[in-house]
Amino acid sequence: MLDRKKLMDLPQLMLDESILAMDNDQFFKYTQLLVMFIDAVPAQEESLKAALDSQNYVSYIESLAAVWDTLVKIQAHDLARQSLEQIEGLKKLTHDKNLAHEKIVGDMNRFTAALSTLSIDIQMVLYREEADRLEGENKRSNEKVILAVDDASFFLTMLSNCLKQLPFTTVCVNSGAAALRFLETHTPALFILDIEMPGMSGFELAHLIRKGGQQAPIIFLTANATKDNVQKAFASGGSDFIVKPINTGLVLSKVRQYLGLPPQ
Repeated sequence: MLDRKKLMDLPQLMLDESILAMDNDQFFKYTQLLVMFIDAVPAQEESLKAALDSQNYVSYIESLAAVWDTLVKIQAHDLARQSLEQIEGLKKLTHDKNLAHEKIVGDMNRFTAALSTLSIDIQMVLYREEADRLEGENKRSNEKVILAVDDASFFLTMLSNCLKQLPFTTVCVNSGAAALRFLETHTPALFILDIEMPGMSGFELAHLIRKGGQQAPIIFLTANATKDNVQKAFASGGSDFIVKPINTGLVLSKVRQYLGLPPQ
């Protein structure tokens, strides 16, 4: 059973001790809401961005309202308040011909970044729980975990969904720093690293992974498989590339190869 106190530690989930009083059925339903939130975030982000790209503020308000409803259900009340404030502000701005579009886009970018962060934080709690369960059954973590690192939650969700059919837990994190924290207690069987990430690139992370003694294969994610990137990838300990946009069949084929699984 998922540790409720770990969820209470997430700052964006404004949970109080009432969660401790839930019976198992109530808590299961709540965790299902969290999973639904995680699955919905990429599509919600795309919907918000598409509405602003076309300057369709009515559609943007409708998308924000859907996000607000989800946030209320999972008790992310501060983020829900932010979405409501945007809705109220936009309702006023839509009557103004001189819309401050850049400000709206900036607000949206900050808001979607916060959504992605919450999604990743929840995933970390869920996946850590699963990893702990596997370890409790005396199964080696390096036989059961794939670590995927990308600052874009959309690609992490695609990878996670793609790899669900494998007998491995796919742990998704959105930064090199989060990956290094995970590696303090785990030894994945495979790494999938985005190259272009803010703060710490995939190449820098790969170097630290190898420096820390981790020997599992590293597959890089990139939209630019240039000669320079290929050279840097192999120099930093990489084994292969997955080119964006992601082809699920190719991903599964390569992952199976490096995990020693038979091809489908």
